[in-house]
Amino acid sequence: MGKWAKILVLGVSSGVLVTPLLGKEATAGLKGSFPVHAGPTEASGSMGSARNSTNSVEYIECDVQNYPASGGIVYCSAKNASGTTAACVSTDDVLVAAARGLSSDAWLLFQINSSGDCTLIEVDISSDNAPKSL
Repeated sequence: MGKWAKILVLGVSSGVLVTPLLGKEATAGLKGSFPVHAGPTEASGSMGSARNSTNSVEYIECDVQNYPASGGIVYCSAKNASGTTAACVSTDDVLVAAARGLSSDAWLLFQINSSGDCTLIEVDISSDNAPKSL
């Protein structure tokens, strides 16, 4: 289930609970936990949720390297709590630029084709992403 589907479910669920509280001061914003999902065609998760997980296995990342003569390259990889990994690489300028937009508390999705190339990199920087705890 994608991040937006989870938020939609949270929003629908919480709408019923919040209705009686209309008119009262809100004390907290929407908070999401998006553990790392890794499969053969995509991986997703938030940096903060991976860092804050109780296991020492989970991670999700993209590494961007720049070469003056040939441009940029991005390598994304992830491992979920079960140890399943996913990885892709791309020299596409649009995907390299998307990966450059990552922050330490962002949510990341990358899709992978059968050759191991990244076909999509989606970065979400949102207040509902869990921040990293040190």
